[in-house]
Amino acid sequence: MAVRSETKLVTLKIDGQEVTVPAGTYILQAAEIAGIELPNLCYQPLLRPWGSCRLCTVEILGPRGGLIESCATPVREGMEVSTTSQKVVESRQFILQMYLIDHALDCPTCDKSGECYLQDNTYLHNINANPYRRPKLAQPYRHFSKYIDYKWDRCIICARCTRVCDEMVGVTAISVVGRGLEASISPSYGIDLADTTCTHCGMCIAVCPVGALTDRHFAHHPWELDATETICGLCDGGCTLNIEHNRGLVRRVSHLWERGANLGYTCERGKWGHETVQSPERLYYPKIREGNDYLDVELDEALRVVVEQFRHYQGSSFAALVSPDATNEEGYALQRFTRAVMGSNSIDRLLSRAQAEVDSALFDSFGVGASTAGLSEMRSDSNVVLVAGPDIGKVAAVPSYWLYWAHRYRETQFIVVSPDQFPLADRSDRW
Repeated sequence: MAVRSETKLVTLKIDGQEVTVPAGTYILQAAEIAGIELPNLCYQPLLRPWGSCRLCTVEILGPRGGLIESCATPVREGMEVSTTSQKVVESRQFILQMYLIDHALDCPTCDKSGECYLQDNTYLHNINANPYRRPKLAQPYRHFSKYIDYKWDRCIICARCTRVCDEMVGVTAISVVGRGLEASISPSYGIDLADTTCTHCGMCIAVCPVGALTDRHFAHHPWELDATETICGLCDGGCTLNIEHNRGLVRRVSHLWERGANLGYTCERGKWGHETVQSPERLYYPKIREGNDYLDVELDEALRVVVEQFRHYQGSSFAALVSPDATNEEGYALQRFTRAVMGSNSIDRLLSRAQAEVDSALFDSFGVGASTAGLSEMRSDSNVVLVAGPDIGKVAAVPSYWLYWAHRYRETQFIVVSPDQFPLADRSDRW
């Protein structure tokens, strides 16, 4: 790994507050560091600056100053910035009025109501009347997939969805088609989304600042829901999820940006895997076998049967196998039970042949059966990444996002060793 030179620091003033940040930081990011929140519609952490919505406009003071978008303007030494001047406020109000000429005003029936960036900023900037009017243009919903709906007359063409699909997920399944008033979001090349490389991760819905892209499985409003933060156990990524629920049912998974190992990003299983919680195919009662039949019993009865059966197999006659899908905590609990209660040291993981070979190769190469780098190191510190095995976009999707990001922004090289061809293999330096 190359040795990096010391980062140059730049000092500027934002609303009279002195801020010191690394050179190359954008004004919006510097304001966040200073605790100043700037409105925006097209900015998204980790994505490249876009500067299309102009709502993050600030004023640079001085003879070389003027109004400029803060999300795409790097800081300069000695720069003075105002985020609340009269010119800034009037500019933002005008921009919002332009959006509202054609934007559908169907907030009561929009899934995004209550967490819509356009709605919030209209209220924040006191847009209670609009002198610019014409008849609204409306189009019906387009069903992109079993998960995703698109409503053209709510879309502001901020391109957040297409950028996250390209820059983070690495599949470019959707794009902006058309120009001007005819611009819209569509599956790439106009084909059906099912025929693209879409991974159904739902990140396009997650980053949409308005109600243009919506979740076909969600039919509630955010104020109806309670939230519980948890860790996803569906793969080794360890993503932080925000589980939203009411009346005893999980309604959706939402995103806690810049939190956890995943920084708010999710995959298909993380986004929609919660539906297994209330699946009608789940068991409601424990079952015990009598002959060839399985009978529903109460939990206490099932535990009594287990205890009675297990007491005959203590010591060397007992062994346990841990599912590879179990969490570390579940594996630890089972090994404690196996050793302390059953008196046996015979416990192992239930691995496929491929998983066992990967473990063996890691031990032989590095002396440990695990990755030698964490997710954040893979994204921000590595110059070369070796990926061995099946499609990482399917088995560990969120770690694959960091690889696409590092490839685009840090020119990190990939070497993919796999008999399968998948998007990361196509983008790698050597497959």
